[in-house]
Amino acid sequence: MPFKSFRHGLAAVAFACAMGGGIAHAAPMLKFDQQWTQIGAGAEIVAIDVPSGRVFTTTGGSVEIRRISDGALLGSFTVPGAGGINSVAVGNGVVAIAAEGAGGAQDIGKVAFFNTTAAPGSAPTAVVNAGYLPDMVTFTPDGNTVLVANEGEPSDDYSNDPEGSVSIIDISGGIAG
Repeated sequence: MPFKSFRHGLAAVAFACAMGGGIAHAAPMLKFDQQWTQIGAGAEIVAIDVPSGRVFTTTGGSVEIRRISDGALLGSFTVPGAGGINSVAVGNGVVAIAAEGAGGAQDIGKVAFFNTTAAPGSAPTAVVNAGYLPDMVTFTPDGNTVLVANEGEPSDDYSNDPEGSVSIIDISGGIAG
């Protein structure tokens, strides 16, 4: 029951914000009519970095980099030695990319860090191990810490069922490798 009450509480807060929480008018700021991802890929997570004028979008095997002003594809980032890309976030000039391990969901995943202005195709500035199947990445409001939700998905036959976890990555000293 506490979960249901919590969920209803969140719904009430969201409704209150929408009705009178200072939002006078909501309208799309950007709209792109062209296809945003490579053929056969899908965009799941989008992170926008206004200072660099870039949009970062997960496509499964990479993170596409697009220009905000016209949606032009500039290139992509990949995570060496990792599997599929699950999440991307931007904070204080840093792009964090969560990727599953090279051996799949039951392998230790990674978080790769890039500068928001790095050339497409460049190597990450740093790569750190996360937990099993990092599925979501975000920055704390001060930009000094990266939080990663590691799903810990079991194999189809449940012979390998890694623990879910949360990774807390301190980047207060920068992201140098």
